[in-house]
Amino acid sequence: MRVFLILTLTTMATSVAFGQSLPFHDDFNDGDFDGWEVIDDVEPQFGPSDWSVEFGELVQKSNIWSYGPVELETKYHLGTHVATGDKNWADYSFNAVVRSSDNDGVGLIFRYQDERNYYRILLMNDAAWSGRDSSGVPVNTPLQRLQKFIDGEPYILAENKVSQAYPSDYFALTADVRGDTLRAYLNGDLILSALDDTYDSGRIGLLSYANTGAYYDSVAVTQAPVIYSEPEERQFMYRVREFRAPYIQNPTQTSVEVAWRTVDPSVGRVRYGMEKGNLDLEAVESEQVQKHHVRLDGLQVSTRYFYEVYSGSDQSSDEENFKTAPRHDQKQFSFLVLGDSGVDTPTQWRVGEQMRASMNEREVDFVVHVGDVHQGAGDYYDDIYFKPYREIIKNINIFTSLGNHDVITDNGNVYLDDFYLPHNNPDSTERYYSFRWANAYFIALDTNGDFSPGSAQHDFLLEALNDSLRRSAT
Repeated sequence: MRVFLILTLTTMATSVAFGQSLPFHDDFNDGDFDGWEVIDDVEPQFGPSDWSVEFGELVQKSNIWSYGPVELETKYHLGTHVATGDKNWADYSFNAVVRSSDNDGVGLIFRYQDERNYYRILLMNDAAWSGRDSSGVPVNTPLQRLQKFIDGEPYILAENKVSQAYPSDYFALTADVRGDTLRAYLNGDLILSALDDTYDSGRIGLLSYANTGAYYDSVAVTQAPVIYSEPEERQFMYRVREFRAPYIQNPTQTSVEVAWRTVDPSVGRVRYGMEKGNLDLEAVESEQVQKHHVRLDGLQVSTRYFYEVYSGSDQSSDEENFKTAPRHDQKQFSFLVLGDSGVDTPTQWRVGEQMRASMNEREVDFVVHVGDVHQGAGDYYDDIYFKPYREIIKNINIFTSLGNHDVITDNGNVYLDDFYLPHNNPDSTERYYSFRWANAYFIALDTNGDFSPGSAQHDFLLEALNDSLRRSAT
């Protein structure tokens, strides 16, 4: 019986040695990945790669893949990889903690000779791009695959067609190689194994195929058999990278929410009132945070308020204003509509300026965004949303909806972390919602999720259509 040493990782762990022989260990806490060689695979599309260290993790954020034709792309599943280590490493356990905010390829490379000759473990959640199996049959499911490359050509040694190739949060991935026996483990469980003696030693590597968010940490190579178990007490956090100016969220007849972000934690305050220069009311957060979110309650219907935002003792905004939602019997109001809003281009900024000009010409109550708030990977909204529309969202709300690009990264959780939307549905999710404005009723749906009859979203739609607020809207 083989005995494996099981290591349970926590976010506080900085070493996985625990007395074992460790030819190599890198937790990236020094802020760099010196000693790793970056290799972009053949015929890169949408490159180059973007490897960096962020908050103690090695990250690859480019949507790089190899080959233009789909049949070649899905045959090879190549993109970019990094390699390090000793070519004479023979029998070892190679462990890493991994997370993917995309649904494409991540994995480990081992007994690496060069960029055309090695073994690898490939995990893919994107069923649409999973290619064909060893028999040439389309896979059409997420896959877990153990492969070898000889002179750049892939050979499948073992594979699983699964409903989920890897979990949405952090997971442990292990390649344990002893002689001609190759084994792959996910969170301590054996998922793939094969016998092959093509390569008897070699370096290690980490891979990324068409993945805009491949995260690696706690990489270790041990001579003794060490298999990481599922990481405990480790949650991914969307970091605050820079100051984000205040933006209005979720206005109702009697409340408004003000959000902003600061690099340094602080207690947020919003001073507000109905007269310019006389801000006699205040709402204060209960603790120091970076992601500030303050709800102002007890407001009067259809009333303009003035406000200032403070982060600790620092004033974080000039005096701005917002207006609460109107009475339900109001017959006229105006709003703007946009969608597929851009990726920080001059055209997007010009559209934002035109929207602001419209607000100066007439009173605009709010904006409806019909989806693809982020038209790229959906991993960072400051440059493509909060900056271009800064002069708009400090005064009025944009009611956003999830587009297909917004859910590419982490199934839309970045979007949900940035926006504070109505969650008036049985699941209390912000992915779909409804709201009443004056004599009109609005319903926002998430077409990326299940909306078939009998689904939670379909039931919500039927309930919303029968809601008294909807039926009284004219």
